[in-house]
Amino acid sequence: MTVQRGIERPEGGGGKRQSPATPHSPRKNDAVRGTLRKVDAHSAPLPLDDTARARFQRAGGLSLDVDGRECLRGLSREESVEYVELHRRGLDNDDASFLRYILLGDRHVVATAKGGG
Repeated sequence: MTVQRGIERPEGGGGKRQSPATPHSPRKNDAVRGTLRKVDAHSAPLPLDDTARARFQRAGGLSLDVDGRECLRGLSREESVEYVELHRRGLDNDDASFLRYILLGDRHVVATAKGGG
């Protein structure tokens, strides 16, 4: 029997693989699952209605920031909330708010097109 990277194998390469000798060693997926559970538990969704959420999801426009909070791709959490609010106001925005809405929207569209944040 040979040992390669902690896995015992019968001579000739046949047979079933044996687990490493450490019975409580965490698997890579366990760490990932634990991280995702932690992120989901602390993440508050953006204040989007179902239609807007579906539109952003289809376009790949939703992301998580480094703290695990939902945001729009290319924008911080705070900018995302601001963008959603400015979008809801629509034409009721003053000139400066409208320009801010355009700026945030452009950053979001570029980041979504690139597929990065």
